[in-house]
Amino acid sequence: MRLHDEHRDQDLHRETDFPTFQGPTNTVSLAVPVAPVDASVDGQGGEIRGKPVFTIEQATEQLNRGGAGWTPGVVDHAVPRDGDVSVLNFGFHTAQSMFAEPYVYEEGGELYGRTEYFGFAEFTEPQKAAAREAMASWDDLIAPTLVESAPEVADITFANYTNRPGTQAYAYLPYDYTPDNADLIAGDVWVSANQPSNFQLDEGLYGIHTLTHESGHALGLEHPGDYNAAPGVTITYADNAEYYQDSRAYSIMSYFAASETGARHFDFNISTTVYASTPLVHDIAAIQAIYGADMTTRTGDTTYGFNSNAGRDSYDFTKTPAPVMAIWDAGGNDTLDASGYHTDQIIDLTPGSLSSIGGVTYDTAPSFEQVNANRAAAGYAPVALATYTSNMALLASNPVVGRLTDNVAIAYGATIENGIGGSGSDRLIGNAVGNTLTGNAGNDTLDGKAGADILYGGDGNDVLDGGAGFDRMIGGAGDDRYIIDTLHDAIREMPNEGVDTVWSSVNYTLVPHVENLRLTGEAMIGTGNGLANVIDGNDISNKLSGEAGNDTLSGFGGVDYLEGGAGNDSLFGGDGTDFLLGGAGADRLNGGAGFDILIGGAGNDVYAFDVSAFPDSDGLSIDFVSDFERGDLFDFSALDANATLEGDQAFSLVSQWAANGVGQVMVSTYSNVVKAVGALGGVDLGALGWGLGGGVSIVWGDLDGDGQSDFAVLVASNALSTGGWLL
Repeated sequence: MRLHDEHRDQDLHRETDFPTFQGPTNTVSLAVPVAPVDASVDGQGGEIRGKPVFTIEQATEQLNRGGAGWTPGVVDHAVPRDGDVSVLNFGFHTAQSMFAEPYVYEEGGELYGRTEYFGFAEFTEPQKAAAREAMASWDDLIAPTLVESAPEVADITFANYTNRPGTQAYAYLPYDYTPDNADLIAGDVWVSANQPSNFQLDEGLYGIHTLTHESGHALGLEHPGDYNAAPGVTITYADNAEYYQDSRAYSIMSYFAASETGARHFDFNISTTVYASTPLVHDIAAIQAIYGADMTTRTGDTTYGFNSNAGRDSYDFTKTPAPVMAIWDAGGNDTLDASGYHTDQIIDLTPGSLSSIGGVTYDTAPSFEQVNANRAAAGYAPVALATYTSNMALLASNPVVGRLTDNVAIAYGATIENGIGGSGSDRLIGNAVGNTLTGNAGNDTLDGKAGADILYGGDGNDVLDGGAGFDRMIGGAGDDRYIIDTLHDAIREMPNEGVDTVWSSVNYTLVPHVENLRLTGEAMIGTGNGLANVIDGNDISNKLSGEAGNDTLSGFGGVDYLEGGAGNDSLFGGDGTDFLLGGAGADRLNGGAGFDILIGGAGNDVYAFDVSAFPDSDGLSIDFVSDFERGDLFDFSALDANATLEGDQAFSLVSQWAANGVGQVMVSTYSNVVKAVGALGGVDLGALGWGLGGGVSIVWGDLDGDGQSDFAVLVASNALSTGGWLL
């Protein structure tokens, strides 16, 4: 019986092709079509590049818009050969299996063969191993189990073809095809034996990427847009992408480069773009929407990245140093470890996030010889020295091109508890559970978000923010900044680990070995420790206490109370009516703007006045000094005594005003405070006035020679020393 070549199969099945690999892009580029965001844009709304930004729900629906699948939960679904939707079988065609339905069948007494039969070539052993790896990456995600079996009983089969020039690969979506003999074609994957890239099967290369893409079709996923490769057909992101996230940063089912959405996936180790070998973040959501999630996948304590125990090369950064992948994990206390990289990374543990992990710096980039050795192992031709030199020059001038960005995702619904940075200046972002974030070397930013988190800064000047929850933060060596938002946040610093600062939105007392404090938000009270502290208030009324040590206290806005405590302290009131108490030690007090009360306390104190204390205005600026004693000093040297001349002129201390009064300071004494108040124009001293007995003095100053005093300092003494002045 003669075997007829049947051409009707194009009308009988729905197939989806993959674009032909055009060869590696050996040259790195600084420019990308859109500014990098180092994050997922899912659900942010609006448009980017004239295309709508989809939610994850929209992207999920888009990838299975035709309803293909092997489960009764989808429309027009295919049926597994054994009828059991909890197990899907896959296998590899042999010459013998091809001589059976659906590729050879009898009709009207004649034998017919589909096109694939006449161009059939069996998978090589490396191809079979890569296909098993691709199927395992899908099996990790879904409730049904994918099991290798003989091709005669397999629902999904793999084979090569040789008779469709100009194509890369294709697969039959799992629909309920008709006639009956065509039904068995559902889910089959065909790969061109004429394309060298289909035999480049290591992680990051186009061959394994192709197999994982086509396996996604075999399970029911479509391209993100209504496009399909064919000889002579031109498909571009600008013309064919239907929504912004249609790129290989979000979906392995996409035709379009990750750079179309701002990502950088250029690997300097092989001097070319790398590709995902696992389903990506949108693919995981879409395939789980069809079949349900596999809640048995890696339920133990799993480490992804360096020191991996995940059991997949794609998740091992030692074996796959330029990863492009997404993580699905069903449980345990898990870690994303990027400790082996030297680039500036973003490690985001938020479900659905895109992280920017890995890459090279100029100092860690491979040599020309190493690059070509790596390319030979990957099956690529050598790169030219001129190309290598050009790439390295761009890396030297723009280190950003060495980073891999938007290349590692965490699936929606997956929880990774811990993140570890490398030796660059990394940003680590936690999620809603209790995270442990470790920055390691570099100037890192750690943001725990919700949950009771533990943050380790490591070496470098780090920023540690636990976020909501009761957090523990350990900065390590370097000048670290801690963000405190609850009284239950805990900080640990050791001696000689740098000059550290707490930014607190709640009342806070500095713990040992932390030097500085800044109040933010609604915090009112800040207290130092035994070190030389710098304590800054905010724009509301604060109480700042330095305690022991040579402290610097600044009230800024509001009505503030500043107390230096023991030590030689510097107190600055800022705006508002402030009360400054130096305490023991040789202190420096500057009330700033407003009517301020300055009490130096024991020790030789300096009462300093500058333009902030006496701002240019139509009114008279007044401060009050309570205890000017022998050894204390008035310091007016920061004021320009004559505003009518260029430069910075000193004051003259006079016993009475000269004709124009400009640049002069004069002291008037009064037998009681009532007379002094009268001289000040009846200023209301409030309760302060009742406590002043005996004689008082007023220090007057004229800055502009208009015959009117611009500032006055009321002093609770009528016997000021003529030696206690800096003019």
